[in-house]
Amino acid sequence: MANLFADLDLDSIDVLDMLGMLEGRLDIEVREGDLKTIRTVRDVVDYICRKVEERGKA
Repeated sequence: MANLFADLDLDSIDVLDMLGMLEGRLDIEVREGDLKTIRTVRDVVDYICRKVEERGKA
């Protein structure tokens, strides 16, 4: 799976912008501590799926 930093040449600001946009559009909250675990496109997809599932259970 593509690495956000090495393969897609994103920097930390790019990733923060992307996750901020996803928060707004998907009505999820990305916790600061979770940012360290998001390194690949798969990590982003898995994280979104977990957050949407959690929101559905609340």
